[in-house]
Amino acid sequence: MKINHIRTLIVFLTMWVSFQFETASAPRLYYLIGLFALLMVLPYVRGKHHERLGWTLLLDIAVVYGLNVLSRFNINYLYLSLFLWILIEAALWHPFVRGITLSVMAIATALMCFANTLAFGINYQLISQMIFSGLFYALLSGTLFLYASYTRQKSQTDHLNALLTARNEALESANFEIENLTRLKERTEIARNLHDTLGHELTGHIMSLEMLKLTAKAQPLDKTMEGIQNAINQSREILRAMRDVVGAHKEMLKLDALHESLRNKLDQYQSQTGITIHLSYGLYDERLEDEVADALYKIVIESATNTAKHSKAKNLWVSIQALDEGVALLKIVDDGGCMSPLVKGNGLRFIETRIQRLSGDVTFECGESRFAVVASIPMKPKEAIHD
Repeated sequence: MKINHIRTLIVFLTMWVSFQFETASAPRLYYLIGLFALLMVLPYVRGKHHERLGWTLLLDIAVVYGLNVLSRFNINYLYLSLFLWILIEAALWHPFVRGITLSVMAIATALMCFANTLAFGINYQLISQMIFSGLFYALLSGTLFLYASYTRQKSQTDHLNALLTARNEALESANFEIENLTRLKERTEIARNLHDTLGHELTGHIMSLEMLKLTAKAQPLDKTMEGIQNAINQSREILRAMRDVVGAHKEMLKLDALHESLRNKLDQYQSQTGITIHLSYGLYDERLEDEVADALYKIVIESATNTAKHSKAKNLWVSIQALDEGVALLKIVDDGGCMSPLVKGNGLRFIETRIQRLSGDVTFECGESRFAVVASIPMKPKEAIHD
């Protein structure tokens, strides 16, 4: 509605200024007042967004043409200037096809005002003014449509970006839930294996010791010693079974510890710096050497420290995933940006050296609104892992 108020004010000022020169008397004065009043009312009829009854902009064109016809001047440039507002409204607040049609009709009507005067005789000065006005209107209209197209595309892009951000956040939340369910499943499996393997063995072991306690006084010493040796052997079997259970889940426990360590450290970092951390972790089904796990942890912390020191980032995205070819893919991205060309300081050289030591690759991506560390680190095959 604010735009409509501005237009009404402009039309009113145009009417007031024009009446200083028109010196119109009744009934022409009444016609002029009526046309100006109609011109001030029409935008409110179309509404706030100028979409309702959009074709009524044709009435605006007809009204401005009527004002020029009723003017005592052959060409009233003050009235012709009202076509500019019509062109603005057609380009910015109407659908493309309708806006083009209305703009062409407004320009044609403005040129018709010149043509009416030329009917009284050829006037080369008037012809040149007519050509200049037509070109000016056409250029202005084209510029307005380019601007309108840019703003609409930008609005669509912003909307798509907002949808993509919401989808990414939902996907991140889903991945986090999957990670939690995976960890819960594996912990449940550990508990079941401990119960099934160690629980039964310990139950039998306790029963054997109870029997040995009851019969120790009534049987010869060598029988008692044999029972004690059997208990020792059974204890060793229980210890071996426990090691087997732990060994089978050694990597899961190690990766779970890596995730917990990263999460705790990044939560602390977030509270200290105010930078929002987005952690996506997907290594629960992989096997990882201690050296690689240690490198991943230290690289993430070093990158987070660099972000806090050298950028004005508000968000930091950390993603650690496994590729099919047995490679850990690490992506660390912030929205602080960096200066180009990139100058590697001690922090980046530290990251580069650590990754190269593990036969990995790393790239640093520098942009106006983002800085990214993308690294791939080989994970050792299962047979290379020492339990």
